[in-house]
Amino acid sequence: MPSTAALLQAWETAQGLPSWQRASLVLAAAHPEVAREHFTALGIGARDRALLALRVALLGPTLEGDVTCPACGTRSEISV
Repeated sequence: MPSTAALLQAWETAQGLPSWQRASLVLAAAHPEVAREHFTALGIGARDRALLALRVALLGPTLEGDVTCPACGTRSEISV
């Protein structure tokens, strides 16, 4: 499991970078045994799978969220 400090540092360092660079920095922080270039070279599908696997490892398999309808203001909750 990656250290919280390493992930937080990567997240803060990545602010303002393009999304693929942010993803590469966070994945490299989560997997210090793998060169960052490996994550930079991944295609978007492989990189997104790796990010999802990291998210599941850190927060569990359920993604919860809510949204408010801009037309009527009704709030809906989802769990995926």
